[in-house]
Amino acid sequence: MSHPSAQIPYLLIFRSPDAGPTRPEGELPENFAVWMAWIDGLKAKGLSLGGHPLEDEGRVLRPRDQPATDGPFAEGKEVVGGTLIILAPNLDEACEIGRGCPGLNSDISVEVRRLMTVPERFARTLS
Repeated sequence: MSHPSAQIPYLLIFRSPDAGPTRPEGELPENFAVWMAWIDGLKAKGLSLGGHPLEDEGRVLRPRDQPATDGPFAEGKEVVGGTLIILAPNLDEACEIGRGCPGLNSDISVEVRRLMTVPERFARTLS
């Protein structure tokens, strides 16, 4: 892996096929410790900038002429369950880090996206 100064931030987006059985708000999934161990390992290597799991409840806002819908669903088939920002020198290495996701052993998919570099004059707004 490259020197940390050459690292680029990437967003890992964790998706599951559907909402599945809902759990009470704030209750941790049974495999939460496995996920935290993976993320702790990335942090120890200086490759994670943090992230957060998401609760099931949410709402999708649409343009003014369309109603909001319940649920954070992409095309009604997937649920975004959380995100994590990682550092990698390129997309291939970011994908390699994402392949370590414990959810890939079940039905979770991981989308890997490079974070856009924002012009300096707008950076303060987003931090």
